[in-house]
Amino acid sequence: MSAGASPLSQMRVLHVIPSLLPESGGPSRAVPALCRALMASGTEVTLFSTHADGNGLSVEPSREPYELVLFAASNGSLAGARRISKAIRARATDFDLIHIHSFWNFTVTWAAAAARNLNPAYDPHTGVKNQPVHQPPPQGDFLW
Repeated sequence: MSAGASPLSQMRVLHVIPSLLPESGGPSRAVPALCRALMASGTEVTLFSTHADGNGLSVEPSREPYELVLFAASNGSLAGARRISKAIRARATDFDLIHIHSFWNFTVTWAAAAARNLNPAYDPHTGVKNQPVHQPPPQGDFLW
């Protein structure tokens, strides 16, 4: 690392959020803002979320400086959760950390299940309490 370079400048982080609908509340606004701030620090950032055609978004995808991947999902279906889970398994080696937000629905629960047996550290962010970043043991047991 060069002198004065941020330790974050070499990190590759995946954020997973169930929705970017404006009506989804704080996370749909806070997580994109976090992604922009991390990008400004030199961190490589990708955001996975679901989206149903015809619904609004809390961001304008073409204006975001990070990679934003929207997975098609119908309201109430599990299709988006399955697609995100498969994408995490396929791209796990692209990331040093997988940060999973809003742990209260199938999309992020399946994302955590996909991430727990892979090499990147993952952080299931429940909003209940501060939880440490988890690195799964070789057996892939849950640590929380």
